[in-house]
Amino acid sequence: MDSRNHGLDFLKVIATIIIVFHHFQQSTGAFYVGAVNFYNGVFYWGHMVELFFCLSGFLMLRYMESIREGMTFKQFYLGRIIRLLPVVAVAGIIEELLLIVYNITVGELYRGRTPSLWGVLISILGLQEGGAFLNPCINNPTWYISVLLWCYCIFYFTVWISNKLGFSACILHLAMIFLGASIRTWNINFPFFNASTARGFCAFFTGLLLAKAIRKKVSIRLQLGCLVMLLVSILYYSCYRIYAENEIYWIFTFIFCPCLTILMNTNVMKTVFKHKIWEVWGRFSYDVYIWHGPLIVGMELYLALSAKTMQMGRISNMFLFCLFAEVLGFISWVVLEKPLYRILKDKYL
Repeated sequence: MDSRNHGLDFLKVIATIIIVFHHFQQSTGAFYVGAVNFYNGVFYWGHMVELFFCLSGFLMLRYMESIREGMTFKQFYLGRIIRLLPVVAVAGIIEELLLIVYNITVGELYRGRTPSLWGVLISILGLQEGGAFLNPCINNPTWYISVLLWCYCIFYFTVWISNKLGFSACILHLAMIFLGASIRTWNINFPFFNASTARGFCAFFTGLLLAKAIRKKVSIRLQLGCLVMLLVSILYYSCYRIYAENEIYWIFTFIFCPCLTILMNTNVMKTVFKHKIWEVWGRFSYDVYIWHGPLIVGMELYLALSAKTMQMGRISNMFLFCLFAEVLGFISWVVLEKPLYRILKDKYL
């Protein structure tokens, strides 16, 4: 687990593409007869965000020893902030400008969304969702980043506290999973303890505990067990959807995501996805995720101003949009994320 696993990069790429498809269909109302629909289909593909949380927690294991050896909260958390928030800030400002242009040129609010300077500010600070403020829906997919930052805070202090008091951090991380499950089960809705943070707590700390459990080589028996569980879960959902619908969140969070992560950590998958392209693609998939929201607004602004229409029944339009999002994400990664990260890292870390 010391070297980068490109199999996990592959999972990030696929999950990001699915989320882009999901939001494209959600925003445009597109529905494809006889094809897989990523919104209003047989499965709620928005659960792919749980996979993002799970992978983020899984990749935190290497920081545990650093925290125990004296890594400060500033060193840890500032590293996460300068990696995540600069792109979020730029994309949020661009989307807000697009909303203003839409309002002025089209003569109406875009989907009833009123431009908000306060909303932009709390989004830039990574406070979009889960905390003390109502979600202003500025580049709404970035709610995930806000919750992820809360998870990072909790991760650091649970490791630090357990190290100071001399007990296993696993106890606190397991408690966070139960807390998330309780919040979701009982529909608790308080600042820092609500449906959004519950999604992060459950999946993030499941990924972290999973990483602890498979530090060594993944056995053949475990690989086969995960494969069987995946197939049984798919079969159960396919045949008994009427019953599985209410359970799918738990199945996806505690079975599907962990099993996929384990299988991608096998030697076979590491060999299949050993090419450097998966690392590059995995890295700029974050930018694709951040920019696909503003890109949807920009697309609809263009269509409104040009009086053109998009044939929503053509699935090729969704793939074309995804291609634009991938290109934009790559450009953002090269000219925005990497340079800003280097500058901020040299200055503050």
